[in-house]
Amino acid sequence: MNYEERVNGVANSGIKVLMYHKITDDKKLWRSHWTYVSAEQFAKHLALLDSWGFTPITFNDYLLYKKGEINLPKKSVIITFDDGYEGVYNIAFPKLKEFGWNAVLFVLGDRVIKSDFWDKKIGLSESRLLNQEQVIQMYEAGFEIGSHSMRHSNLVSVPLRIARYEIIQSKENLQSLLKSRVRSFCYPYGLTNTTVKNLVEECGYDLACGVYTGPPKFWEDRYDIRRITIKNSTNSFSFGIKMLAPFEYYEWIGSRVKRSVRHTLKKNQPQKEYITAATTDGTYLHA
Repeated sequence: MNYEERVNGVANSGIKVLMYHKITDDKKLWRSHWTYVSAEQFAKHLALLDSWGFTPITFNDYLLYKKGEINLPKKSVIITFDDGYEGVYNIAFPKLKEFGWNAVLFVLGDRVIKSDFWDKKIGLSESRLLNQEQVIQMYEAGFEIGSHSMRHSNLVSVPLRIARYEIIQSKENLQSLLKSRVRSFCYPYGLTNTTVKNLVEECGYDLACGVYTGPPKFWEDRYDIRRITIKNSTNSFSFGIKMLAPFEYYEWIGSRVKRSVRHTLKKNQPQKEYITAATTDGTYLHA
């Protein structure tokens, strides 16, 4: 199916947004953590998308569509990559270009950072991140570059002034690098709340991506866009379920049921009896 056959000028309200992290050709790494997807897996995913009639777009494409400036494919999908790993440049980038497709790459604003030091905290070996030239090359080839904060900080737990700095300074740094406006943001660890979302909007972004927290319908909350996580366990069958079924709605319903069960269990637990004890400095401990 060629591009002309796929375009009908009407955006699909069921646009799916996929989230990848590391693409690797090292099979030992592939099985070490869910964030790794093998080069072979990724190639299969693209081939399946093509056979099912999907065409990847970017968030910038969708914004242009909203302004009435372009048409969109009948079956649009947005492929995103978090963190900006070197494997995306070496493996995913050329594979996508074989199909003539683009994607969205979320990178750090602090361009001095060379590897994913945050993964070291969970026992993973550090992976190299993209350098300046690679980011620019991918941008010039049609990839959308979005911000992933300055230093991959958990924005819901840091002081407000730090969160604001992480959000606005990363935007300014990337815009200086690309000589172009940066419109999209991605919350580190997929964590956000109302305060952080408001900050992102105030700092001039047009949209932001979470993971599991947003509503299932695309663009219903453009500052918490839900994404479908692609893991090393996402084989062709499970990829088909995620793409051909309303998988994001299943996830959303499942998360609401889990929250309801946890709330009920907590409510039915006997209240803990608190004992107050004075300490030597005049404060109190609660046990």
